[in-house]
Amino acid sequence: MKVRIRRALASDAASVKALELAADLSPWSESDYREEAGREGSIFIVAEAEQIIGFILMRLITNSDDFCAAKTPQFHAEILNFAVHTTMRRRGLGSALLLSALAQGQNREVTRYFLEVRSSNLAAIGFYRINGFREIGVRRGFYSHPPEDAVLMECSGDKVLARVPPFGLVFDL
Repeated sequence: MKVRIRRALASDAASVKALELAADLSPWSESDYREEAGREGSIFIVAEAEQIIGFILMRLITNSDDFCAAKTPQFHAEILNFAVHTTMRRRGLGSALLLSALAQGQNREVTRYFLEVRSSNLAAIGFYRINGFREIGVRRGFYSHPPEDAVLMECSGDKVLARVPPFGLVFDL
């Protein structure tokens, strides 16, 4: 099966929403996804075979404190939502999506990446560790359905440079 990694389009919103529901992620609306596809400060990428089989959504953040100290803006990014269809997991697709998003962040001079993950989601925590993230804190009661803490993770942009695949990557699964 040929898989293509590409920028998300507003027309992908319904498929992304269906994948989000199947993955039991914190719910966003279809219109939220449509908006993110056109937002200047978003990095929104999908993996497509015959249909959307994965996506990652990351938003850029300018750290004004760093701007004042360094006199140049320091760009950070937060991964807001990320899912791979259950039948496509453990085949490298998640890593390809993540690294494609990080590569796009590098193109926008992102220096640090952040995310929250449910403390019970040990598979995801392990996945992020393998891909260069480290745990930097806990957000108590961050999730509400069901109530749960979040592990806050971070990755430095300089750890990403040597690992990034080309955008528009097409590969066989």
